[in-house]
Amino acid sequence: MIRKAVPQFIDAQRPLWRLIRLLPQVHFRLTVALALSIIVSVILSVTFTLTVGFLIGAIPNVLNGQILSRWYLPVLITAVVSIFTSQRILSLFQNLLSNSLGRHLEAYVEAQLMQSVFSTSRIEYLEDPANQDIFHGSRGAVQGQYPPTRVVRGLVDFMTVRLNILVTSVVIMYITYWWLSITLLIILFVVRFFVRKHTFDRIESRSGSLSQFRRSTYFLELAISPEYAKETRIFNLTDWIIQNFRVHWQNAVTVLRGGRHARTRVYMPWVVGAVCMTLCGAFALVGYTTAIGILGLTSSVIAAQSMLRLSLNTLNIIPSELWLEYGTPPIVMTANLNGPTPQCSVIKVPADVLVQDCVKQAIQFNQVTFTYSSSYAPVLRNLNMTISAGSSCAIVGANGAGKTTLIKLLTGLYTPTVGNITVDGIDLTHIPSVMWKQHISVVFQDFVRYELSARENIELGAIQYIGNYDALECAARKAGALDIIRQLPYGWDTLLSRHYKGGVELSGGQWQRIALARALFAVEAGADVLILDEPTASFDIRAEATFFEQFLELTSGLTVILVSHRFSTVRHVDTIYVLEDGGVIEQGDHAELLQTNGRYAQMYTLQSSKFRSP
Repeated sequence: MIRKAVPQFIDAQRPLWRLIRLLPQVHFRLTVALALSIIVSVILSVTFTLTVGFLIGAIPNVLNGQILSRWYLPVLITAVVSIFTSQRILSLFQNLLSNSLGRHLEAYVEAQLMQSVFSTSRIEYLEDPANQDIFHGSRGAVQGQYPPTRVVRGLVDFMTVRLNILVTSVVIMYITYWWLSITLLIILFVVRFFVRKHTFDRIESRSGSLSQFRRSTYFLELAISPEYAKETRIFNLTDWIIQNFRVHWQNAVTVLRGGRHARTRVYMPWVVGAVCMTLCGAFALVGYTTAIGILGLTSSVIAAQSMLRLSLNTLNIIPSELWLEYGTPPIVMTANLNGPTPQCSVIKVPADVLVQDCVKQAIQFNQVTFTYSSSYAPVLRNLNMTISAGSSCAIVGANGAGKTTLIKLLTGLYTPTVGNITVDGIDLTHIPSVMWKQHISVVFQDFVRYELSARENIELGAIQYIGNYDALECAARKAGALDIIRQLPYGWDTLLSRHYKGGVELSGGQWQRIALARALFAVEAGADVLILDEPTASFDIRAEATFFEQFLELTSGLTVILVSHRFSTVRHVDTIYVLEDGGVIEQGDHAELLQTNGRYAQMYTLQSSKFRSP
């Protein structure tokens, strides 16, 4: 058991030393101040032990009238009180320092995580399962049971106790016998090993109950979350939810208690017995040597205090080790996070090629094949497509045909597995990502509903253009969102979330107009490729028809790419591409595709028949 424990102990210390090296990078002055406070704390602790020893040792002399000076005893009493008070003040000071450094470490870890995530413009890095595990662990470093503030506090306690053990052992060795100090250390560290094992076994025994606890938490969420309230009441699920919560919670507690009791019965009697025998033997030896005159009263009091402090420190170090062992690895892992290696580090085109009028000729997909990392079957296969600059086109097809994937490739969120995408003959991977994104604007089907003001929700479409009120109002007017915003309680400054005081929640159609305004604000800022993925999914048929009667006119001169499953919205575009089995099977305008009586004509006829009068 001990043979296995030594390598495990060494491995456990590596994250600790990495954490110690990391803290000066986080905040140098706070780290130095905390280190100095640890040293002062140990000095005060030893000084307090020695002063109490001298004070008690002087009492018999005072009672016998043998005191050499009248101020000797008051000075010792004053020193004891002063040192004790200083220790309490220093403890508060240490708490402030460790909390402050912990918060800086938390901010550092969060910033490092965000920097790693944003180090690439492509999102396959985020979707990789291995990276997801890392990100989950990194988030746990801040939001978990052992956050940075607790880890820093644990480090302070750990270093303080370690130094106290070292200094106290030297004091015992100097005052009594060298072998007594070593014997105490060996016995106490063996006892500590079993106590530590028992403590960590208790923690690990929880893993068997975690799934049951998670399951019980899920049923709690079903009971208290507003989004589930309608169905749980309509389907009369109240008793069923409460019963399942109780069953899973009881199962979790049973597993946890079983693990604890089994280990407690094995280790704890031996631990208690060993500690008691060790301390009793040591105190008996000190008492005997004092009685026969080998040790004086002062030395015996100092030795007794030191032995008691040594035993307490040896066992009290375990909680701080727990915080460090479980809290340090995710912090160190996050601090060492690096983003993916850029796939194209060399820009092969002049930097000013795409600064103005991004698409002058065409966007081309050349034999593009794409497969997600989590899938074996390609979503797109040998896809060829040409989108002329300044034209409007629509991409249609059944669900799963690859429409949204095609948009993600065009926007640079993914790179083709095979083939390439070119803009005016230039490979998209050779165009600086930041430059390309300044010239495209997108409304995704699952657009983000930011819990920000109406103004900020639109301005995020082009943050470099923030503050341009004319462009903001123009974008909102074109998207049909201006009247919605003017009717809000605080107008442009109204928070679009009920989670905040004074905030409001918009309907699905209103949110979609805000998202459209965000995309059009980017157009006002210079974007000339407008991509709309199901832009009117939350509109009713009449609102959708009204919107598209004006939309293509408002976006004249832009390269507009529209993805939609509603054929009434795509009939007015210049070119329609029909996707199926990962490739383009038909292309042409609405009239041409109906005349060929192919796949598009079949889907259009099927959909339009639903709106005809019987």
